[in-house]
Amino acid sequence: MAVKRRYEMGAGGFCIRPKCGEKVGHRSGIPCQEERCPSCGAKMLREDSHHHRLFKEKQAKKRQKSSESSEAVCGFVFHTKSGNLNVNSTHMCD
Repeated sequence: MAVKRRYEMGAGGFCIRPKCGEKVGHRSGIPCQEERCPSCGAKMLREDSHHHRLFKEKQAKKRQKSSESSEAVCGFVFHTKSGNLNVNSTHMCD
């Protein structure tokens, strides 16, 4: 039984590992998700494929959320001579 592929992208292009940045040429007839990264051993994605775009969108959301949280209020912990901790959470991050 033949394997049905949803995303025919042709023979050219690259297989990439988004997290470590490794990029290798796509081999015709072998889906990138069946390839393993030579650096970290994880599955690869076809560059600019549907799954690659989903990964990039997820990373963009994480970066946006991270930048929003860095604008949040910072707390400082101060040690007193008695050993008690005093927390001041009203200082804004720079």
